[in-house]
Amino acid sequence: LLNRVISHLMEKELERGNLDLFLYTKGASARFFHDLGFYEIARVPDRLVFMENQPDGFRHCLSRFERETQAFLAERGIAGFGNVVLHASGPYIISNATFPSYFLPDDDAASVGHAELDLTLFAKIAAALSIRRRYVGEEPFSQVTGLYNKVMREKLPELGVECRVIPRLAIAGRAVSASDVRQCVKDGDWQHLQELVPEATYDWLRSDAAAPLPALRRAGAGLRAQPPPFRRGFDEAHQQDAFSIPTPLTPLN
Repeated sequence: LLNRVISHLMEKELERGNLDLFLYTKGASARFFHDLGFYEIARVPDRLVFMENQPDGFRHCLSRFERETQAFLAERGIAGFGNVVLHASGPYIISNATFPSYFLPDDDAASVGHAELDLTLFAKIAAALSIRRRYVGEEPFSQVTGLYNKVMREKLPELGVECRVIPRLAIAGRAVSASDVRQCVKDGDWQHLQELVPEATYDWLRSDAAAPLPALRRAGAGLRAQPPPFRRGFDEAHQQDAFSIPTPLTPLN
């Protein structure tokens, strides 16, 4: 009965767009909720346990890049391309509202229906901005992102938008992954890290601005001044292409 009740409550919350779920329970009951997909965050012995439905939610929260930093690094990374414009997508592209399955673990929760809904909405954006092509990165690791790429290749041409998949950067025959980047930071292997990330991201990771991240404190970062404030801008002269630009660096462990 507990399984059915909790599953029903979780489904209702996901329908409402609430993907990060939390609960309190007694210590003796924690194992039952763990079997239902919840993970322990903190425990007061003989009193209560605080849990969440994300295996790494709390740990990632401790070291997540702020949105302004992500935008700054993306803008710096494309600064050398005169025909690329950085424009915030807001809640209308790959968001909790349009594609909630994208933020769930790589399992059967990956939904083709959510992907098609997200792309149908993108087609409206593309029409308003005269976008004719969408460039996306190859995804050899994530099941959900790989599914999204597959649906894009099939669906976008039907919506009047060409889809081009850009091969993943590879070093010595190995596709670069966020896990490799995180490991370099943990190990303090700055020489290898410099091969994996854009110059703007590397410079930021070695700056004082990155010092609050736990992984970087352990690795001994903080060698340069903070980056200048992020500047937003939109150039209507370049509206024919759209790039799905990933976060410059995923949360550090």
